[in-house]
Amino acid sequence: MPVDNPVAVTAELLFTADYTGTEMKGGAWAHKETLVCNITIVENAYRFTYIHKNFAGCFHYIDSSSCIINLDKKVPELLEVTNYKPWSDWDRCGKCTLEYTNKETFNANVEIWGMQNSKIIPATKEKPMSEIYIGLLSAFGNSPAYWQQCPKSPKVVVPSMTLPADPKYIHFETDGNEIIVHYLGESGKNMISRKVKNEETIIKVTRL
Repeated sequence: MPVDNPVAVTAELLFTADYTGTEMKGGAWAHKETLVCNITIVENAYRFTYIHKNFAGCFHYIDSSSCIINLDKKVPELLEVTNYKPWSDWDRCGKCTLEYTNKETFNANVEIWGMQNSKIIPATKEKPMSEIYIGLLSAFGNSPAYWQQCPKSPKVVVPSMTLPADPKYIHFETDGNEIIVHYLGESGKNMISRKVKNEETIIKVTRL
């Protein structure tokens, strides 16, 4: 573990000139780019990923969030929380003229905003796996907004609605190698895949 944490990591990208059809003379680099990123180094950490796929009806989307659970400290902490921009096919959903109006601000229903509480039950001889539970802050996403014009019908405007977001918590057991994930009464090794009709939720926990 470094004394100063987080640490700066540098990567150098070397670009060559385009000598199409000929050898590069002297092997000299034409351009060099330096990229710097600050990262936190942890020893006892896990990556949590939550993915929701919704293919019900004609409006389809995939949304996901992830974070790193750091167990190096007495109280767990969440690092590098990332709420990915949802993908959608933005289907017209019929023969009427339709235009979505919140493509840039559409968040769907998967969001992680932070940790609300946590509980760790240490391993024992009777139960060799430690149990980690992290309650997440109540988060919200939203639905698509659009207007629709059908022949011989007035124009209909549908605003975006606020939606309670998932996940609500993170719950898993581990002995440092094997990981058992728990969610909504289901358990799985490293991952849970819950399918309900045309929707699927995938929950993953991996050791870093």
